[in-house]
Amino acid sequence: MSVDQETCKARKDFVRHIANKIIASAMDKLPASVLGEIRKRLGRLEDKYDFSVHGGRPERLAEALSSDEWNDLVEYAEKSGALWVLRRILEEAAEAYKDCPRVYEKIAAELERLQGVEEGTPREELTIDKLERELKYRGFRVERKRDKIIVDEGNITAELSLEEGLITYRVCKEGKAHTLDGVLVRIEKLREL
Repeated sequence: MSVDQETCKARKDFVRHIANKIIASAMDKLPASVLGEIRKRLGRLEDKYDFSVHGGRPERLAEALSSDEWNDLVEYAEKSGALWVLRRILEEAAEAYKDCPRVYEKIAAELERLQGVEEGTPREELTIDKLERELKYRGFRVERKRDKIIVDEGNITAELSLEEGLITYRVCKEGKAHTLDGVLVRIEKLREL
């Protein structure tokens, strides 16, 4: 049987049973927007390469993990501080796909590559100037006041400062409500952040 004709009997679906479970377990550690983007990109990857165990060709996961789309996802995860999520997904996938030699080998190679990326990425030293430039680059209205940055986005303002390599921030949202319950609902939403 050629590699292209390999039949893969995976134990779990990569996106539904592995990735979604790990993404859900990371909800308290990373912003929902980052995890949502990872989930969305994995879904697009599955749509394109059709590697679902539910009527697809699971052996095509190896091809997906070699694609530009996967590399873009790795780069996004790295920049978002979520590379460990992809690593955990691949660790669990290795167990589920060990009866699929080609896929298993690709997963193992990707795990090794991700480990090298994590170890080889020195933490960039943060400065107030870098924060200001990055915020402006991302399209925010920024005002610099000595050692603080004020971001003004209409009814939301944020004050950022840098202390011992950590960004300290305070986010304020201005609004109006007709009742105290309306205010409390908004406060509860802010607590979820």
